[in-house]
Amino acid sequence: MPNRNSHRVHQRWRSTGAKSIGGLPHNGKTCNGTTIGGIGRTKAEQIWYRALTVYMMAGTNYRDARDATLRAARDLYGGTSGVCKAVVRTWTAVTVGPSDRLTV
Repeated sequence: MPNRNSHRVHQRWRSTGAKSIGGLPHNGKTCNGTTIGGIGRTKAEQIWYRALTVYMMAGTNYRDARDATLRAARDLYGGTSGVCKAVVRTWTAVTVGPSDRLTV
């Protein structure tokens, strides 16, 4: 299961910001230079909990975690919701792109 980067994604959702990426100091808003807004702690926790308990397994990698959190956001808020779109933007901002299995 992803540890360090998944935590950074969770931080981005909460708008607390990442202090380092891949162990390197980072002064920008995101890896790719975009600015994104957060969805709030409660929604981020709900999405993360559902992703962990329903979709993630021991071998989950970063791309799988992206897919899991997108599925969880769709389940909870709908695929066209602003929350779901924010999840996509968050993963894109930390350079975890779409997989062939799931797109929004």
